[in-house]
Amino acid sequence: MFGRLLRCRNPLIWQEKRGGRGMNVYHDIIDWLGGLPYEVASPDEVLHFVRKRGFVLERIKVKREGGCSIYLFSLPE
Repeated sequence: MFGRLLRCRNPLIWQEKRGGRGMNVYHDIIDWLGGLPYEVASPDEVLHFVRKRGFVLERIKVKREGGCSIYLFSLPE
């Protein structure tokens, strides 16, 4: 972006290469600024939400805050 600004070009647009990440300038800027605010759901909240919809927990791997927990659910037949 800085290079485009120095050449007197719009720093907020650029061409994505084919097979790129699928991101656009707007989403890049949001990511660079820290992302959009979001709430973290506790494992208990996730389980309560999914069980109300008829799913059964098969496996769970809970990570500390900042990590990605993994849930495996199934629908009984």
